[in-house]
Amino acid sequence: MRIVMLPVLVGALVGCAEPVEEDEGAIEQPVPMTSVDAPANTLPLVPGVVSETMRSEANLVSDLGCVFRRGEETLLAAAANSVSAESAEALIVLDGSPVELEMNGGGGYNTLSRGASFAGPDGLEVEVEVRASAPVSETPAPVVAEPNFTGSLNLRRGSQTVTLEGTYNCGIDAVDEPQS
Repeated sequence: MRIVMLPVLVGALVGCAEPVEEDEGAIEQPVPMTSVDAPANTLPLVPGVVSETMRSEANLVSDLGCVFRRGEETLLAAAANSVSAESAEALIVLDGSPVELEMNGGGGYNTLSRGASFAGPDGLEVEVEVRASAPVSETPAPVVAEPNFTGSLNLRRGSQTVTLEGTYNCGIDAVDEPQS
C-alpha cells in the first residue's frame, strides 16, 4: 500500500504547485570569455614595458639598436648588427608577456633606423613609423647617437589595432636602457 500511495502523493504535490512562468523581460547574460577560452587573435592588445632583464633573456643584443619610448617607458627594443644587412629582431610586451618579433625584409640596421615593420606570432604585425626629428634631450648631445625621432608604434592583430605616440631612438646608446 505504501508503494501505491507514494506516486499518488507526489502527483498531488506536483498538481498543486503553481506553474513557473518565464520572465519575458529578462535578458540572458552571455558568459564572458576568459583569456584561457579566447582565441589568441581576440585577446586585447595591451602593450607593456620592455625591461633590460627581458632583453637579456631574449638574447636581444647587438652593437646597434633602436628603441621606441613613451616618456621613459621602453615599449619596443630592436637590435641589428652594423656589419650585417640581414633582418633585425625586436621585443615588445603584450598582455604582460614578452613577444619576440622578426623584421620584415632585410636591410639590417639601415632599415631599422628609419622605422621598420615586424611580424610576430598569431598574425601580430608591429610597425614603427618615423615622422620628424625631435630635439635630443641630453645636454650635451652624445656624439655616438643618432637623433631621436617622433613617431608612432602601430600594433595590429586581426581586426584589433593600437597606436601609440612616442620617440624612436637609434644608435649605440639605444642598446642600453636610459639612465635615470
